[in-house]
Amino acid sequence: MPDPHHVSTLPQLLERAASDTAQGITFIGGPFLTYAELRECACRISQGLRDRGTAPGDRVLIAANDPELFFRAFWGCVLTGAVPCPFAPPADPSRLHAQLEHLRTLLGDPLVIVSKTAHGDLPDAGLRTVTIEELSHAAAEPDQLHTPAPDDLALLMLTSGSTGSSKAVRLTHTNLLAAQAGKAGALELGPDDTSLNWISVDHIAAIEAHLLPMFNGADQVMTTPATVLADPVEFLRLLTAHRVRVTFTPNFLFGQINQALAGRPASEREVDLSSVRHIISGGEATVTATVRAFLDTLSHYGLRGDVIVPAFGMTETCAGSVFNRDFATHDLETTEFPPAGAPGAGPADSYHRRRQGVGLHRPARIGRAGGGAAVRSDGLGRLLRR
Repeated sequence: MPDPHHVSTLPQLLERAASDTAQGITFIGGPFLTYAELRECACRISQGLRDRGTAPGDRVLIAANDPELFFRAFWGCVLTGAVPCPFAPPADPSRLHAQLEHLRTLLGDPLVIVSKTAHGDLPDAGLRTVTIEELSHAAAEPDQLHTPAPDDLALLMLTSGSTGSSKAVRLTHTNLLAAQAGKAGALELGPDDTSLNWISVDHIAAIEAHLLPMFNGADQVMTTPATVLADPVEFLRLLTAHRVRVTFTPNFLFGQINQALAGRPASEREVDLSSVRHIISGGEATVTATVRAFLDTLSHYGLRGDVIVPAFGMTETCAGSVFNRDFATHDLETTEFPPAGAPGAGPADSYHRRRQGVGLHRPARIGRAGGGAAVRSDGLGRLLRR
């Protein structure tokens, strides 16, 4: 696994990933883009942003419709020192004007980056706009790239707004890279662990699913939610076709796949899941009975019984920060909802050990309140909530 101290900012992460000219991102329905090509494109976009007066610290809204265009723009902002903020236009177009007016106030007149095809759909909310295609025409000037500090603001993520207007969660370079180190350690990931993401890129889980394989020196596959939701078994086909080893999904997809395969089983030539190491289950409660049925059904396609890893995280923790690696052995047959697991160890833990001169205690597992002892016979405690 790469040394988590080797990079301290996102531009350093991209530069390191780009040093391997063979690895990169497969965009389903689009191109394969090496990390080197991604960096070269980001350098052009960065120059395009500077040509339009964008300065370090400026906020930039990026429409989160197309993963490929989004991540090109994301890295262009990062290399400029601007702070990207993904936003998903609402399903009801009549609400878009109000959304942009709110974001204009929240972020202080940000620049808006959209695709050429979506540009005409933007209402006039008094915001400056530019297309990703326009920015990409600039000539790259790598010597003009911004050099951030590790604690500089790197990303703003919008909350759902379920309790009012959406707010912006602030994440620094250190926050994001410490999260990658924690996940890589908790899941024991390395350069062979190709990942698949189908979550919308306005969600922190998608940002992390993009950064984590770059941190590990691994390939990644990106698709859209519509691709999987239109045909849940396509999720399995993508895992098969790209020999994916790590992916993420909320629990509901397990149930949809169970139903789909009950109606029409896939052929073993169509689905081979023997390469899968981890399917992270998060975003909602993991239902043990649903997972049991999923594992029983997919065992015929080579899926191991220990691949499901229930997890917990928030935008403020850069997505998953607690992982239950003991689910298959301790919880699969005994609980309705499994404990979320144990916190992953990131660079902060190493710092703590150096300062204190002591080892870290084994962390407690976070679980549901219930009967029985709070501490199991193996000495691993549980945090109980009532």
